[in-house]
Amino acid sequence: MKTTFLIAFTVLFLHKNVEADSIPDFKPDTITFKKNSVKLDSTLYSHLDILASEINKFPNRDFAVRTYGSTDKSNQISYDRGLKIITYLTNKRNVNRERLILYYGLKGDPDMVVIRFAFGEETRGTRCGFPLYPDLKK
Repeated sequence: MKTTFLIAFTVLFLHKNVEADSIPDFKPDTITFKKNSVKLDSTLYSHLDILASEINKFPNRDFAVRTYGSTDKSNQISYDRGLKIITYLTNKRNVNRERLILYYGLKGDPDMVVIRFAFGEETRGTRCGFPLYPDLKK
């Protein structure tokens, strides 16, 4: 029994390390919004244009769009920001929407959105649907 567990653990550990070692050079990117805003301004557009070029260099990878919040209102803003970025990247910069996975309401800086390769369980995230709290008053 112990041997079986050890073999399974070793295979899992080695698989994770091989996966991590074979990751191409893409550094996570951070987009910072103004407090309580979901508006993309001109500096964010130019940032997203560069990001889209980088994302399109890896056509076989999914990307996690990670947003942060801790209350219903900040979770809605978090969701709206992620959706705004995804919509821009897909509609204006030809990034395949199916490759962008939204994670909202995570713990962290509520004005930041982090975009990085999606790993493991993240590949099963929210692939952009309807607003979380459609009746929330902003």
